[in-house]
Amino acid sequence: LLVMVMLLLWTPWFWARWRKQETDKVMASCYRDSFIIVLLLHPTISGEAFSFFRCRTIEGTTYLMADYSLQCYGGDWGAFLVLVAAVVIFFSLGAPIMIARTLHKRSKDLEKEEVRELLGVLYYLYRKECYWYEAVNMVFKLMLWSALVFFEHGSEMQLATAMVVNVIQLVAHVHFRPFGGKEAWLMNLLQLCALVL
Repeated sequence: LLVMVMLLLWTPWFWARWRKQETDKVMASCYRDSFIIVLLLHPTISGEAFSFFRCRTIEGTTYLMADYSLQCYGGDWGAFLVLVAAVVIFFSLGAPIMIARTLHKRSKDLEKEEVRELLGVLYYLYRKECYWYEAVNMVFKLMLWSALVFFEHGSEMQLATAMVVNVIQLVAHVHFRPFGGKEAWLMNLLQLCALVL
């Protein structure tokens, strides 16, 4: 949120206020840049938020693996829980939902120049019928992060969960064929097969 606000304040929008066309162009550029930043930061911020739930029991006491001076499920941990839960709900889960909803509302206008300039970074890699696939990719990344966090490191359950998520992602890729070109589809297929292996 802070990065988006900084982008809006940094742009020449304030200086081009009197020129409507220039303002619309600058605002579209700000929205596009904000979406790019969200796409880049989403896995990292979500992973950091999920790591708050990654605890390890040592001699009967459960410690946060990111900071062994903090005991899990205790007073200090509970104080941070509200902030972490807000990040998980509103950013980690909210971003893919908001992206899918926004693209669905504009699905009939995705070929228009102004929509493509504003939202194209979210759907332009994919076939026209799979405009929503970026939100699906974000959810798969969240599921992989959760496999790392909610199961013991190196346990059979962690590996099995990661395997199931990768297989589901591979099946979705084969079924929906989200990329337009044959080469892009094949490269992504090979990448997903490598992940499964």
